[in-house]
Amino acid sequence: MPVSNLKQTRDPRHFTICTILLLSALGPGALIGQDHELVPNPGFEVVSIRENTSSEGWSLRFSRNGLNAKNVTLKTLLQEAFGVYDDQLWAGSPAWIGTRQFDIQARFDPTVFAQPNLVERRQMLQELLRTRFQLRVHRDEKKEAVFFLRVRKGGPALPQPNNDSPEQDSAYGTMCNILTSRSGVLQLRSCSMGDLAFQLSTVDEIDRTVLDRTDIKGRFDLELKWSRPSGETQRETLFPSIFTALREQLELELKSGQAERERIVIDKVSMPSPN
Repeated sequence: MPVSNLKQTRDPRHFTICTILLLSALGPGALIGQDHELVPNPGFEVVSIRENTSSEGWSLRFSRNGLNAKNVTLKTLLQEAFGVYDDQLWAGSPAWIGTRQFDIQARFDPTVFAQPNLVERRQMLQELLRTRFQLRVHRDEKKEAVFFLRVRKGGPALPQPNNDSPEQDSAYGTMCNILTSRSGVLQLRSCSMGDLAFQLSTVDEIDRTVLDRTDIKGRFDLELKWSRPSGETQRETLFPSIFTALREQLELELKSGQAERERIVIDKVSMPSPN
């Protein structure tokens, strides 16, 4: 899994603009104890959790001295706590974790944790989930069908790596900027091949996890255009399927295969304890 982060913006002609920070250096099994419990770590000193029943948009952001979350589901909190955003790498989740929403304000003492890195911040969030949501997990492995992103024979037609200074986030580090739309357009700025593979995993027409096997290093500005089955008729005549578009526009291809992947299995989780 790539260690960079994605800053994703959807085309305002099709979506409400939002910013989503994704991906991390944590693997799917990081910080999970063998006794089916999270490894205890120093946590937030002050935590306020309230259920939110509004239909407003959500946000989640690490601040200088804590965490600010508005209208987030427990599913989103779990993904952020472990840096695992692929639904295929979670098991045992009750349905309500994707529907019940919460406002969370959490603070730590900056004199004790002067500048916690992303791993340490996620340890704090895991501890919050362990103590307030009674979360208990373990890990196992599952073989599943995937696509491997590879370079077509003859070499990639990629542009030169983007040597501009990429955007930096205080918690997440180097950012990958992504613009997507329903019409089948994907634009990446200062992104790695791992970032591209992750984004392809979210495309409905591909419908399985994509793993980077290109061995291409660096960051690139890329654009991919394809026709979606439910898209506009005119666009369907202008652009090919996403599989053909990858070959023709980027000299990359998707090869079907299987891979052993580590999952996080939820053994127990409950609605949060009162403040």
